[in-house]
Amino acid sequence: MREALSEERLTALGQQAAAAKLENMMTIIDLDELTRDELYELAQTTGIEGRSDMNKDELINTLQGA
Repeated sequence: MREALSEERLTALGQQAAAAKLENMMTIIDLDELTRDELYELAQTTGIEGRSDMNKDELINTLQGA
């Protein structure tokens, strides 16, 4: 694949795979059971802006809408 696809396309595919994996995880995980730090890491992975200023409930609501 590395020879057939550009670096940009490989990066985009990697990001799509990571997003799909995260989406699948979020359907299994009860976000209420995670700590604020764990929620922050999920928000960071999804690229949610303003996450450092969010409390636990705000992170849950934002992640559910992502």
